[in-house]
Amino acid sequence: MNALLLITTLICLTLREVAGKAYTKRITGGVYTYTTLAGLGTILFFLITSGNLDFQPGILPYAVWFGVSYLLSGIFLLKAIAVGSLSITALVTNCSLIMPTLYGLIFLQEKGSLFLYSGIALLIAALVLVNKPSVTSPVTGKWLLYVTIAFLGNGMCTISQKAQQVAFAGAGKNELMILALGIVVGVNLVLAVLYERKQFKTFAKTAMLTGFPGGLSNGVVNLFVMIMLGRMPTSTVFPLISGGGIVLTHVVSRVFYKEKLSGGQTAGFILGILSVVLLNL
Repeated sequence: MNALLLITTLICLTLREVAGKAYTKRITGGVYTYTTLAGLGTILFFLITSGNLDFQPGILPYAVWFGVSYLLSGIFLLKAIAVGSLSITALVTNCSLIMPTLYGLIFLQEKGSLFLYSGIALLIAALVLVNKPSVTSPVTGKWLLYVTIAFLGNGMCTISQKAQQVAFAGAGKNELMILALGIVVGVNLVLAVLYERKQFKTFAKTAMLTGFPGGLSNGVVNLFVMIMLGRMPTSTVFPLISGGGIVLTHVVSRVFYKEKLSGGQTAGFILGILSVVLLNL
């Protein structure tokens, strides 16, 4: 069961990132419109999969925490994909799952093996190596800024999920996501009206074909991550997702977008694969 959850999560994670790349290939701008439609897709998923909802007041702080982190991650991930390599952006943002892994080891006193620590070390090394630019995978100051914010936002998203699940003994998954994504959609919609209203219809048409299904995929990712957190240690779940996501997105970027990596970036990708092997031992 755990393996099925993990495989489905990795596929949907890759689909989410490919949706962002597909949008930026068709449209220049419209970041807030895209993230609004993506957020609506994710909310719809959680509404469909929800039974009886119980919005306890204690969930609200976690929802705000998650919502702000998700907002930053979503906006700047799309910006990073637009100006840089899909595979390298995915590598960096997936490595942000080191943050909840360290959270589990340090604050939740989860036990780690030698293989786990070695796998984490390889992921960090991979993160350093991907900053070696190539012709089709440039590393610019703008990309570094965008991907750093996306990295931090993505890491804080998953830490907030784990903190909420610990505090509520595994309950309130859907309530957390619906509240948090309501905040995300509301803020993005205001930003879209303020900055993108002249081309909103144009942006929205393309975002419905890319961002909305990407949002549905993201809903699967977030729900399955929270389910796995109740079945597996945090320090195992997130490294597996990050490593597997690196591999799948790289394959997609090579096959569909013809991205070529530099020697350093290729070495980083290989280390990412090795880290997956170690984290499974």
